[in-house]
Amino acid sequence: MQGLMKLKFKIAAVITAIALICSHFLFLFFYSFKSNKFSFFYTYPYFHQNWNLFVPAPQSNYNLYAFYESDKGLQKTDLFQHLLIKHQSNRFSGTEPFLIALSNCIHYVEAGSVPGLSSDYNFKMIEKFAGSYLQHTCTIKSKKVKLILVVSNPKYPSPRIYYN
Repeated sequence: MQGLMKLKFKIAAVITAIALICSHFLFLFFYSFKSNKFSFFYTYPYFHQNWNLFVPAPQSNYNLYAFYESDKGLQKTDLFQHLLIKHQSNRFSGTEPFLIALSNCIHYVEAGSVPGLSSDYNFKMIEKFAGSYLQHTCTIKSKKVKLILVVSNPKYPSPRIYYN
């Protein structure tokens, strides 16, 4: 009788293991064709890689202060640090693409020279992002946001400040 119970348990364990392995590879397969949103949430955090893995850590510290009008009156937030803390506290929060895009735009504003683009264009992209992000996450009255970007870098004696 106990031998039969052990056999049933082994069969159930093997079937469960096969089902998990098959679903794992199906999620990977569907993710490669971007056809299934459920496989994206399973696969992206564990298997997605990009070239940021090979880039050295940035030396600059960014603060992007946003001033905006909401139902509560004039509000102020450090948008870059807000996204950074949100991403570091929960890697699955979905803020990584926002953080990478924002830091890249800030880098190009700081560098001041992008072939074919002026730094004003990059700052306008930051303004558009900040307005859209705050509109979707807070109750702001308009997309017009006053921004102050502070870039601290050990190479420079004092922080550099950009604003709109």
